[in-house]
Amino acid sequence: MIRVVFMCAVMVAFLTSGCIVSEETADEGPEMKLGTTALSYGQDVSHHTVSISNAGGGTLTWRIEVDAEDRWVQVNPSTGEGNADITVTVDRAQLTAGEHTAVLSVRSNGGDTVISLHLVVAENGMIIIDGDVPPPEGQL
Repeated sequence: MIRVVFMCAVMVAFLTSGCIVSEETADEGPEMKLGTTALSYGQDVSHHTVSISNAGGGTLTWRIEVDAEDRWVQVNPSTGEGNADITVTVDRAQLTAGEHTAVLSVRSNGGDTVISLHLVVAENGMIIIDGDVPPPEGQL
């Protein structure tokens, strides 16, 4: 009798093994994927678009945080659910001449990452000449 019960248990396990779905497969969570994690604005570009998508299962919820000291960076939208195109805009008028960087924190239920920004603000109409330059004629 014990032998028959054992054999039945083995048969049931064998026949249903292909039907069992593991918790890991059935409960695959969201996985955030960004189109890029580095944005370069150079001297002329004022905005970039970054795609955010869910490479996993379930529903991806996300938010993008800008440091308070980086008021010159605007993100729209800054929160969302699912896939989206995000516009990251910079306002050079709030910055002094030179190179500037910022880091955006991207937080989600499918992982966290950062987007780094780099831009250059040109000197306004200033020409720097190295060396001796004679004054214009008649102004000695």
